[in-house]
Amino acid sequence: MFKVTLSRPLKIGLTVFKPNIDGTGITINGVNVKPSSIIHSRDRIDIREDDLIVYLIEHHIAALTLTGITDAHIISYRSEWNFYRPEDRAAYSTNSKPSMVLGDPNGVIGTPLVKSLFNTPKTTLKKLHNYTKPSKPVEIELEENGFISVKPLKENYIAVIKIVYKNFKLKTIFKTTPPNINESLLYKISNSITPFLSSGKNTIYHALGDLIGDLIGLGGIIGVEIQAFLKKSYHLLTVKLIRRILSELQ
Repeated sequence: MFKVTLSRPLKIGLTVFKPNIDGTGITINGVNVKPSSIIHSRDRIDIREDDLIVYLIEHHIAALTLTGITDAHIISYRSEWNFYRPEDRAAYSTNSKPSMVLGDPNGVIGTPLVKSLFNTPKTTLKKLHNYTKPSKPVEIELEENGFISVKPLKENYIAVIKIVYKNFKLKTIFKTTPPNINESLLYKISNSITPFLSSGKNTIYHALGDLIGDLIGLGGIIGVEIQAFLKKSYHLLTVKLIRRILSELQ
């Protein structure tokens, strides 16, 4: 699979997405997005490089992954604090700037964000993406957080995903060619509120978006059937699974 970036800069609210023609992945405010950068994964995903910490990155990574973009530079120009938000308080405590908190305060991935990324012109780079396909089943289970397993697929898909959350079930296929996912499902995902701020049945769509962003976008795990029975703080599961798969390759 070749890498894909934006053909031109895209401004969405206080955030600018810039092309990464070098094909070196995703950066957010100068911090490289990769599993080894993760420093927090309980109720959100934060990353760190040297003295720079970026908080709540998972929604933007999900938006890029859902719209087929593998490489981009994300720059935030947010300048005001909202101390009702725990991630703002965490960032303030480390002398970070408001721009280092990325996610939407309403707890959504964001339909305007996803629509803009979906419709923006894209450039396919003649560089192969360094994805990982596990050669054998791998699973992780935590009593309070749930269970995720992946196993290699024979079919030529990025992933077949089966998810259970709050007694609701979904199954979908993430294909290798765009649009990678059903468009109506894409906008259900982008508009659904995080389970940390809502108890409605539509939160399963948000959990699905998080799962895709974490495992495929952040972890680079493809060619798998994913079975997930999720409870609270499920980012702990996804990150532990990514690290287990990558550690077994070393």
